Amino acid sequence: MDNAVWFVLLIGGALMGLVVFALRTAKKAALVRNVALREMAERLGLEYREEPAPGIFAPTPVVAGMINDRRARLHEFSRGSGKSRTRWVAASVGILGPSALKFTMRSQGPAIFERIAGAFGYKDVVIGDAAFDAMFAINGSDEAFLKAALISEVRIRLATFWPKASGGRITVGDGEAVYEQQGSLSSARCREHLEKAFPVLGDMAALAEVHATAAN
Repeated sequence: MDNAVWFVLLIGGALMGLVVFALRTAKKAALVRNVALREMAERLGLEYREEPAPGIFAPTPVVAGMINDRRARLHEFSRGSGKSRTRWVAASVGILGPSALKFTMRSQGPAIFERIAGAFGYKDVVIGDAAFDAMFAINGSDEAFLKAALISEVRIRLATFWPKASGGRITVGDGEAVYEQQGSLSSARCREHLEKAFPVLGDMAALAEVHATAAN
């Protein structure tokens, strides 16, 4: 067997070894993630289960259940495709009953971007608390209600919780209150943000429920 063949076999074996190593490392990290999620589910009073994954991959975790009589869950998803594909994580709680209230909250961006958004009709809800308004950009379907409902106690909890993570935002509408950010459930920092989000999401769901009651 000549040197060229030996070289090809050597390179092929090395590449195969790297692939196997990468897969085993990924599985080990996923198992660590699953243990952390199980412990997190116990703290939150949620159910933890695992869905089988093919081959040597670790089982896929599912964290869901009820918090204060509202359905709650954690999940991971992707946006985009190819090189533009990004990974996201989210925590959500259900809104009890139908509600027409819809709003989103995110970190205030640079002033120039906010002015551009305003030029296209995206008008922020101004609560009247200078520090809070400087921290959050809020868009909603009922500005008067949001101004009245986002009382000092709720604003303080929001500001204390807010991690300013990449893409972080709260969305209320379509039957649930959701906090999402870019990241992975394998990240301890992301898991920490999601765990802290649930009490705040309960507040946001309650706002939607109060709005529905006031409308009737």
